[in-house]
Amino acid sequence: MSSKVQPLLAQRAAPARGASAQVCFGLIGLATSVLWNQMMLSGCTILVDLFGHSVLSSSLTSLNICSTLSMGSLTFVSLGHRTGPRIAGCVVSFAAMMGVGIAYAHALYTMSLPRSLFLVLVAVNGICTGVCQSLGASLSGDFQGAPSAFLLGQSASLFVAVPIRMGVELFALPVASEACLAVTLVLCFLACAIGALLKVSMLEPDSGVLGDTLGLSLSDCACERGGEPKEDVLRRLKGLIGNCIAAIVPCAVWLFLFSSIPYMAEGLCGTAVSCSSSLAPLMISAANVASVLGRTIGLSMRGASLGSLIGESVILCIVGFLAISSCVSSWPVSLRVTEPTVVGLAVVGMLSCWCNLALMRNDHNGQSSCGDSIIAPRPVTTQVMWLAMQVGSIAGTLWASFWWAHIVSYTG
Repeated sequence: MSSKVQPLLAQRAAPARGASAQVCFGLIGLATSVLWNQMMLSGCTILVDLFGHSVLSSSLTSLNICSTLSMGSLTFVSLGHRTGPRIAGCVVSFAAMMGVGIAYAHALYTMSLPRSLFLVLVAVNGICTGVCQSLGASLSGDFQGAPSAFLLGQSASLFVAVPIRMGVELFALPVASEACLAVTLVLCFLACAIGALLKVSMLEPDSGVLGDTLGLSLSDCACERGGEPKEDVLRRLKGLIGNCIAAIVPCAVWLFLFSSIPYMAEGLCGTAVSCSSSLAPLMISAANVASVLGRTIGLSMRGASLGSLIGESVILCIVGFLAISSCVSSWPVSLRVTEPTVVGLAVVGMLSCWCNLALMRNDHNGQSSCGDSIIAPRPVTTQVMWLAMQVGSIAGTLWASFWWAHIVSYTG
């Protein structure tokens, strides 16, 4: 039997229309996260000084919960599979994110950033991020090759934040002014994403998909066959659930790693305060670069089976937890570190690259197993998998918050 699940769309996907759609969705994916990553990278030192080491895990938890709630709502709310409402939702959200960026930059410049205001800005940005990623993922499923470009662009937002940060440092401004300038420059990418959405509105989708939510696609499938096609539905849902698991675990490990960076830097550097304060931003930068590298390598790595991806995720979870814990508290392995910078960059680089490589390979598997099925077609599959990634992100930040707040305090 063919690996493509029946029943199929009446109209098969048309050939890809060059690189136009992929470039647009790469830019849109970049813009969904570039503001957040610049906020964290540029304001890392200021935020840790103001709110302590827990600021990364607490802010990530706030961001991901708000993002998941908005993304989950849109995943199960029908928009009639029209491009207009989805594009309009993205444009409004990007505009709101520009407002968040301006408010955050002003707060950093004036050094008046109470914790409540910071968390409100993070929450609003999280809602907008969820809307853009959910609707953007759904839109990308209408174009051949666009889902992978969207996923790669989202990781590239991490990479873009690094040269912006390095560039503003050349002006030798005060720390608060540098952070303010870096966040302001990011607003240009949000404006470009709005232009890319307008370009997408002029492109014709590759195929006409029936249901635009998981429930509607199942309903359409039943109507096509004159009843509930249990075998087809169970086979398709089994694959989709497997892809979601293979997305949740790498995201959880990645966010656990990211939230643990201040603790890892302190554990590696010991009593050298100047070392830990300078190592943390370097480790964040290394994680950013490695994430892009992992997804870029994964672009050409197709054909992985779902079983191997799930097995790899379990191994990644175990290895990542042991490596991170050893850096923080010398448990279960006691590291005699003479070069904390080398060790820190190597650990975060390896784990970040591995996590994102797994995510990209899983995306290929999900799109391939979907084929031309009307049971969770490409737009729905992409949207559901992005929701799974958000669930993994929440799990990773909560994991870090619990572990470092309770477990390590008892052992350290």
